[in-house]
Amino acid sequence: MTTANLIQGDKPTAQSLRENTEHLTRVWNDSREKWIKADRYYERRYDVWKNLPEGTKRPSWHVATPTAIVDKAVATQLAFKPSARRRSVGGKQAKAEWDDEIETWVAQCLNQAAEYETELQFKLLARHFIMYGYGILKGPIIDYSDQPIDPKKWNDEEEPRRGETDKEFEKRGKQNKSAWNNWFPFRLQTPHPARILLDPNEKRPTFGIERVAHYRRDLHLITKQRAELFEGVNVFPLDDHDPWEIIPTTEWWDFNYQAMSVDTGDSMSMDKDLLFALNNEWGIVPYKHGFAGFGGEPTEMERIDPKHRAKSLLETTYETIDRESQRVSGQHNLMLRIAWAKIAAGQNLTPAEIRIAMQGDIVPLDPSEIGYITSPEVRDWFFRMGDEARDEIESVTFTQDVAGQRQAGVDTVGQQMILREASLNMFSGTSAQMDHIVTHASEDLLRLVDNVLERPIRVRGAEIGPGEIDGDYQIHVQFERIDPVRQVQEADRALTWFQAGALDLDTLLAKGGYEDATAIHKGLVKDRVRAMPEYTKKITLETMRELGMHDLADDMEKMSAEDVQQALITQPAGGERSLVDLIGTAATEGGTGAPLGGRMGGGGGLGGGMGGGGAPSPNGVPGA
Repeated sequence: MTTANLIQGDKPTAQSLRENTEHLTRVWNDSREKWIKADRYYERRYDVWKNLPEGTKRPSWHVATPTAIVDKAVATQLAFKPSARRRSVGGKQAKAEWDDEIETWVAQCLNQAAEYETELQFKLLARHFIMYGYGILKGPIIDYSDQPIDPKKWNDEEEPRRGETDKEFEKRGKQNKSAWNNWFPFRLQTPHPARILLDPNEKRPTFGIERVAHYRRDLHLITKQRAELFEGVNVFPLDDHDPWEIIPTTEWWDFNYQAMSVDTGDSMSMDKDLLFALNNEWGIVPYKHGFAGFGGEPTEMERIDPKHRAKSLLETTYETIDRESQRVSGQHNLMLRIAWAKIAAGQNLTPAEIRIAMQGDIVPLDPSEIGYITSPEVRDWFFRMGDEARDEIESVTFTQDVAGQRQAGVDTVGQQMILREASLNMFSGTSAQMDHIVTHASEDLLRLVDNVLERPIRVRGAEIGPGEIDGDYQIHVQFERIDPVRQVQEADRALTWFQAGALDLDTLLAKGGYEDATAIHKGLVKDRVRAMPEYTKKITLETMRELGMHDLADDMEKMSAEDVQQALITQPAGGERSLVDLIGTAATEGGTGAPLGGRMGGGGGLGGGMGGGGAPSPNGVPGA
């Protein structure tokens, strides 16, 4: 069976899994060798001296430059907090509010899914892009392992389960409801590229192969759980075997099937190797991938080989790093020779006499028979040799301004920003790939909650349930590296345009990094509502009754809302009537008397009676 036939929808077999795995292993083999080399340099395990004659030994010092390149690039050129943007066609307010809710839900799902893993998944994805020139995201996948189980009810004729009372059963039902409200099923993982085999020419993979090592006990549990739900599943035996034995497996995903086989390497037992081949009820292939953009296909290429596109940021620096390590090794060796110079002594001297002489004691010896070996003269240029190597490495990776260091001759923030932006352009392709990969994963999040899950998923205040999205899975996710100086400048510029009437509020909020514009709009409206006299009167009456001032509250209720508000932001001046008198007068007059402000005069707030307040603000509410 060919790969093409299998992609068209054929049910996987042990043989087809093996054949496709072997084929894609050959496709990615050269890339894998390059990744191994990148690991050696990052972990400082590379050979400093190459092609030395057999038996030749030289001191070796491994510079930390490749480690610093990767770590600084990951920390400075990519962001790891995703933000989501969605705008439905039509432009109706109801749709805009729904889009805002979906944005919040997707962003929170991405963050929470990554938090379930032991490593920062988006940062790890960035590291793979820098280290290997290629990255893979697995997910979203649904983890049913901690899914709540609804409590069972019993028939009226039967005794309560284990003596459970109706009240206890009701309590258990409430606990189960709470568990459902907090259940979060989605997972996102960043596997090592060497574990996953995908078609390098498919942006959105139609199939994927993953090589996974399971403990025997875990593999037994996985197959046992599936056997309870589906037919045709071979339960991997546990019996008297070592439960911690590592079992290599191969997983297959396409839009129609999910399959798993055990890698025994025995062609005679392939039929037994297939553990299961089940329908893919999710309808997605949970793998997203992309190249970092540091490489490209050469003109002369006889076959499709992803090694040219999967190019590490380190790849162009290997020879320079070797040269720098050799220089440092030589300087270090010379320093040791100077600090601990070797001793030359004539044959007539015994070791004991040499030790006495080197301690500074005066002994009757011929001076010509003992002394230090003179080290060669070292000139200044010898210790400046590293500048050239460092400049060369920066020219093919990134300059120090990207890492937050100010370059020599740069005196202003503007100059620094210009240089930083120029350096960061090198990573724009990598940043775009991260956006694309996580965007595709976010679309699948919406597909799964819309079509697969049976209950709404609530995450940090946002909730979406089955059928609510109605097949519209468009969303855009972006990882934006925020430069504090640049952010302030852009915010100031946006505010200027907004005040001039050339920018709407939604765009202004987006420039400020705010996702949920609808929530901010509602907050602004709430502030305006709270400034209304009617709201002030309502809260005042409630507060007075809470304090036991019922009679006074009844009298104040007859006052107009404007008089109540005015009474709260002014107080009687010396010789003026008290608030109680004013309320009584206003009640007698039916709340339509002269303005209280004119009768009460100026002054501060109500004083110690009801808390302090400043002068009224322009909109008529108490100042802060």
